[in-house]
This record gives sequence, C-alpha cells and structure tokens, in this order.
Amino acid sequence: MKAGAKNVGRLAAVPSTTAAAMKLGAIVGGAISIFQNAHRISRRQIEPGRAAVNVVKNTVGSGLATAAGAAVLTGLGMGSLLGIVGFMTISGLSKGWWDAAVAPEGQKAATPAMEEEKELSAS
Repeated sequence: MKAGAKNVGRLAAVPSTTAAAMKLGAIVGGAISIFQNAHRISRRQIEPGRAAVNVVKNTVGSGLATAAGAAVLTGLGMGSLLGIVGFMTISGLSKGWWDAAVAPEGQKAATPAMEEEKELSAS
C-alpha cells in the first residue's frame, strides 16, 4: 500500500468518527448537565427555565468539543498516550471556547465549581 493511500483511508474515517464522537459527547455532557442543574434547582439556586438553557448549551458544547478532538486526532492518526493527551487538550480548549462564546453578555463563563466557590466565599 502506498503512503498516500494510507492517508486517504485515514481521512475517509474522519466524518464517521467525528459524528460518533459528537453523539457520545453530547449524551455524556447532557446527562452530566441534567444532574448538575437538577441539583441546583433542588437547592433553589437556579430557576428551571435557566437550567433548561444550561442543559442545552452544555449538551451542544460537549458534543462539539468531543467532535473537534476526534476530528483532529483521527485526521492526524494519533494514537496511544499522545493521542489521549491531544484529544483531552483539544476537547478541553474547544469546550472552554464554547462556554466563553455562549456566556451572557458581559459575564465570564462560570463552571459549577466556580459558582459554588463564589457562594462559599459569600457565606
């Protein structure tokens, strides 16, 4: 097999791998967000409507971030430990950019841990 044929075969796998990763990332990220927001609703820290918006944003962001990581690593053909580290880096950066992009105007994106820290310091 020629080197060029190997690269074409690897690139042909990018769309299907990316789609599968996006679905999995959205499912996992959405499920985590549902539980986090349900907990916040039960503690009366957030209104149900706002929680629903958070779940949608987190589901989409997790899916897109996972897809970005999978697309880059599949296209580059990275594997082993370097592939895992690269996937986590690309996905983490992508999710951070997504969170910053969908944060309300004039606000910095806040993770649940950051919000809990603010509540503890205010107490």
